Amino acid sequence: MIIKLNLLLFTALVFCITNSAQGQVNKSLNQELDSLKLVYKKTKSDLTTEKKSILESRIFFIEGEIQRNQKEVSQQRVLSLPELPESFLDSLTKTRGVMFIPYEDYSNYLTNLNESDCCSEIKDWKYENYVLSYQDFLKIKKLNEQIEFSSVNYPLLHAAIFYETNQERIKAGVPALKFHQSLEAAAYGHALDMRTYDFFSHTSVVAGKEDVGDRARLAGFNWSWVGENIATSFGIDYKARTPVYTPDQNGGYFSYEYKGNPILPHTYLSFAKALVNQWMHSSGHRENILNRNYNYLGTGAAHFEDESFYMMDKFYGVQVFGK
Repeated sequence: MIIKLNLLLFTALVFCITNSAQGQVNKSLNQELDSLKLVYKKTKSDLTTEKKSILESRIFFIEGEIQRNQKEVSQQRVLSLPELPESFLDSLTKTRGVMFIPYEDYSNYLTNLNESDCCSEIKDWKYENYVLSYQDFLKIKKLNEQIEFSSVNYPLLHAAIFYETNQERIKAGVPALKFHQSLEAAAYGHALDMRTYDFFSHTSVVAGKEDVGDRARLAGFNWSWVGENIATSFGIDYKARTPVYTPDQNGGYFSYEYKGNPILPHTYLSFAKALVNQWMHSSGHRENILNRNYNYLGTGAAHFEDESFYMMDKFYGVQVFGK
């Protein structure tokens, strides 16, 4: 009884500490949100389309973070990758958004992103690097480093998915897409929502963000065409449906042979290649990637551990295409 009571007290203490820390995070986020909304209200009529999109994307993301921080869910996962949902594509029959120009100068837009409140978390990747050619992008050393799942460099991971997506378009003779922060905010936010609220669908369970059109618009992209690809993919370099020895059999790691060589984490580049390749082998998702109607792209990913299979590391991946 004493042991059980102590365990209950310990659990309650951890819960209180966790909620206290979470409360502090949300307090800080709410303060930033209030500040950004005040700026938006006072200057909305004077903002350029470019700056308005940057501001709206940050407000959208912070509101999502506050909601996600308030939601605690248990996750039940399966080892094999689920069948990919059909890709999503929508277009407007009316003209809303057709004349929408997210930015007048691409280089200036990317520079402004780095100077805005939206990007304070960026470390090794700068948004102005989106002007790099694929060959120069590959020179970034960190791309070939294994992903540290406790501290994922998401801006770089998103960039890797973006560049690999454009490589498929270039190989097919389709014009490359340009990066847009609002679409990245929509993609990253949806990946985080799928992890937090435990669903895998183009249709979100979060009120107001039910479909990709809602999410893109709320994040500041006034679209005439919009599409989305989603997937789950392995964080370690594991081939789906291949027999594998588990950590309890091996003493802490996955391997193809009993106590053989560990299956290592993906690098940033190899993960992006595997994820995009997964989409390219599904007809609907391939059509989205190669669709000539799109001219902008944002990507997102969210790491999770598969509680139903020895905490195997996986990611939700999302692409949001727009025009």
